[in-house]
Amino acid sequence: MSIKIVFFDVDGTLASNADHSLGFLERIPFSAKQAIHKLKENGVLVAIATGRSYASMKPFEDILEIDTLICSNGNIVIHHGAILDINVIPYELVVQAIHVLEGVCDLNIFVETSKGDYRIGPPKSDLSFMGDDLQTIHHIEDLKHYDVFQVIGNGYDVAQYVNHLDEKLTIRKFGPHAFDICLKDINKGVAVEHVLKKLGLTPDEAMAFGDEANDLEMFMSVKTSVAMQDSNEALKQVATHVTSSVESDGIVNGLKYFNLI
Repeated sequence: MSIKIVFFDVDGTLASNADHSLGFLERIPFSAKQAIHKLKENGVLVAIATGRSYASMKPFEDILEIDTLICSNGNIVIHHGAILDINVIPYELVVQAIHVLEGVCDLNIFVETSKGDYRIGPPKSDLSFMGDDLQTIHHIEDLKHYDVFQVIGNGYDVAQYVNHLDEKLTIRKFGPHAFDICLKDINKGVAVEHVLKKLGLTPDEAMAFGDEANDLEMFMSVKTSVAMQDSNEALKQVATHVTSSVESDGIVNGLKYFNLI
């Protein structure tokens, strides 16, 4: 059965992680942008599946003309500008997660909300990777007025946080020292299944590209999966194919391997 839709992770997959002083659109190789356009010309649907917020992914709709976006690790799904699915962390659990992170170590804490991305308290290190429009929430109780999809932190050993969280929450690692705290039953794989059902497609007709542990459920929800060369090792083990790195035209090479472009 032919591939009719391809889901792409962003950081480390479409966009290089080499220089976070650049915006993520600038970190997408020209060859990958060309490949996306060629894929669409060939009649294959293109979707984004990222841990990033919908607010930060708007350029994909506007510039790359991609209208199916899975954001915040599956907590919000947008299709043709309409919300297909949305999952909000209850305020009490948001507060509990923030207190856990504050109590374990001194790190930057962020929240992804329906109004944008916000830092909790003053910055403690370089935050260029979060973009230029990051705002600050000084009082946690102000979050009562926001729909929060994820709480974000960074640390070398994410396992140290897990046992302190409410059982309804989980941690999804998306970088060497970065992780999201979100609802346990929601992930990219669940969101992919929602999209496929909406479009009347089967897992056999879907492909996914990714590089980190938070892409694992997505890989399990499609028949064909492609891991980037410098991916998380566990992800490589379940991938159908391992392509080259972002910087070495991994998107182009992966799509060509399956004769999609």
